[in-house]
Amino acid sequence: MPFSDRLTGKARDWYMALQLKTIDTYQQTADAFVAKFAIAVQRRQDERILLDIQQGKNEFLRAYHGRYNNLLLNIPMVDDKVAYMAFFKGLRYEKLKKALLVRTPLTKDELTAAVITHIELEELKVGSDQPVD
Repeated sequence: MPFSDRLTGKARDWYMALQLKTIDTYQQTADAFVAKFAIAVQRRQDERILLDIQQGKNEFLRAYHGRYNNLLLNIPMVDDKVAYMAFFKGLRYEKLKKALLVRTPLTKDELTAAVITHIELEELKVGSDQPVD
């Protein structure tokens, strides 16, 4: 069975467009295919790992945000929406959750700014023996 008969969807569309260009060998085709689609598969796997992050029951916001950022640094090209969704999904700190629902950050930088504000508030409360929500 020819290689092209095994492809469907976007992979088949890519291959059909590729045929308009000059490809001399099967190896060139295989290398181009891997370069195009292997990165997308790895990105989805990395995003799944990010989406599994959870704030521990007694974990301070600074520690959770630090773990989250460490994951982000090791995952190239994470979409801002996926990054936000992952952080929000694992977040236990209710005041921050409510604030993020009122004003949803559009970028990772906006999310970090909102988180830092709440980290500072959390640490002020801890230092003053007030309950942390």
